[in-house]
Amino acid sequence: AERARGGLVTYPQVEVIAGDARRCDAGEVDLVVASTGMTHPAPLWLDRLSDGGRLLIPLTAGWRGLLLKTTRSGAAFAAEALGWVSIFPCAGGQDTAAAGPLRRALANGYPKLRALFRGEPPPDAPDCWYAGPDFWLSGDLPIRLDSTGGR
Repeated sequence: AERARGGLVTYPQVEVIAGDARRCDAGEVDLVVASTGMTHPAPLWLDRLSDGGRLLIPLTAGWRGLLLKTTRSGAAFAAEALGWVSIFPCAGGQDTAAAGPLRRALANGYPKLRALFRGEPPPDAPDCWYAGPDFWLSGDLPIRLDSTGGR
């Protein structure tokens, strides 16, 4: 952290904080970028995103998953899958119970995500792509093609 502070001294808008980013309350932020894979975003990150703020995290079960982009609009969160990713797992960001359902969701193919919701999905949510700890993602379920190009 000290080296980073020294290297960023000419950028007064940047504050370097040493600690667990999933628990660090930096106040309202425009952007959160995580560089390790996790099964779920930190609730604090979603709480602190400004209107129009973006969250970019590798959503992974272990080492593999997808890059999730979330954009806040008022109380709503749009969600988009940006691509596949292989990355180090996040210490404290991998929920063992959530890893299995996330692996199964990822095994179904690349999703077209629409929104991120807080809490548990309602039982009648047909577009729930994945439900993790205190959040869920809606999206179109992927269409799997067989080797001949048919469904």
